[in-house]
Amino acid sequence: MDSILVLIADLCLYGYFIYLTSKTRRLVCEEFNIDHYSCMMYHDEIVSFFLAPFVVAQMGRHTADYDTYVGNFCTKTGLSDHVEVKLPSDEVEYRAMGGVAV
Repeated sequence: MDSILVLIADLCLYGYFIYLTSKTRRLVCEEFNIDHYSCMMYHDEIVSFFLAPFVVAQMGRHTADYDTYVGNFCTKTGLSDHVEVKLPSDEVEYRAMGGVAV
């Protein structure tokens, strides 16, 4: 009986992880104007379910230029302190007006 409860808890947590990963993937694609394959319904969820570690790694590569800047541990953004990082809140005014930030 205990193993069934643990299995149910694991499945619930994994389902929540997939939900968060797919939602974050969709938001990253919108934020950075990345064309992602939307040819089928629930594409982000399916990719997140089967390829979760790769999805997380890909989102990390899309949000910083690691070819130019070296990643650092124990920093606020994962990059050196002198590197300016584009935050999602930087374009709030442009979205409210229906425009696209340059």
